[in-house]
Amino acid sequence: MALMRAADTARREMVQALAPYEVTLQQFNVLIILRHAGTEGLPTLEVAARMVEQTPGITRLMNALMAKRYIRRRRSKQDQRQQLCSPDR
Repeated sequence: MALMRAADTARREMVQALAPYEVTLQQFNVLIILRHAGTEGLPTLEVAARMVEQTPGITRLMNALMAKRYIRRRRSKQDQRQQLCSPDR
């Protein structure tokens, strides 16, 4: 029970800290993953696999972050079916 309470407290503090940036915890998780992905970026499904909380709506998360200009997507040169995501710097 104590672990669940601590997790809830941490989650609430993170939500408050992210509120000015209009970023959800899941979107923040994507940004952290992409920050450590290197210059090449990561495929969308790889980002989804690395998420702390698994989400079926990874495309929706990526679209929201693109609209806010936090990330960018481009087609892979090796596989045109694949989109690579990276932070928009």
